[in-house]
Amino acid sequence: MYKSPTSYRLTRWSTVNRWRRWPRFISALTLLTLFAGQAFCQSAGTSLFKLSIAKSQSATNSQEWNPSSVTLRGVRALDIVTFVHRVNPAYIFGGEKLLNERFDVDYQSTSLSRSMGEGIIMDSVLRMLGMRVVLKQMDVDVVIIDKPRKLGPAIWASYEANSSITIGSGSTVGHTTMEGLGLYLEKFYNRPVIDRTKMIGLFKWELAIQQGIHENELTAEIKNKLGLDMKFARERMSMYVVEPVETEDGKS
Repeated sequence: MYKSPTSYRLTRWSTVNRWRRWPRFISALTLLTLFAGQAFCQSAGTSLFKLSIAKSQSATNSQEWNPSSVTLRGVRALDIVTFVHRVNPAYIFGGEKLLNERFDVDYQSTSLSRSMGEGIIMDSVLRMLGMRVVLKQMDVDVVIIDKPRKLGPAIWASYEANSSITIGSGSTVGHTTMEGLGLYLEKFYNRPVIDRTKMIGLFKWELAIQQGIHENELTAEIKNKLGLDMKFARERMSMYVVEPVETEDGKS
């Protein structure tokens, strides 16, 4: 699930190369084998796995993975798509209700385990919820990091090798590329943040920001501390669109 850990290494969340053909072919083949095995076992009077889903009263997301069972409480379609496709929530589109309605999920298996792939199990849950994910080109609101005339007092070039972000009680200290800074800021702007500075290498920076900060306050903080100009624009980008589909009972 997508969470904000205290300290983590940055992973490049690129929306361009997410749909790599070979890994997705293997995932699709595994999922097909799974459902084929379930159909065979049902015809023989046995069950390969059981999956039950119900609307949740929980306001938070929790999960428990055991050798032959998975328990999810308060999981959203947004969480599942983020997990399965390893994509930043800023690149997921589908409407408030569709993405944020919470469910309780219980998965039990007699012969399969977590080793079959967490992504395969979660993708099965998404299908059972009557949803699918389609990669589409869309015109969306974005934030562009423009090249500054002069860097601010809280950012400087670094020659250390590793990228990281450490979230403290009053400030966040980062050691990233400019693209990495944009990826981190996406969760505050809740939209794609694009690096157009053409500044290469790693930078150390510090910002006093917290979840829920207004975008105007955030933009001012970035300008004052880092000297970066954040421009709001609308551009055509690849987005992961969550769509409802008809389930076996004819509902969508």
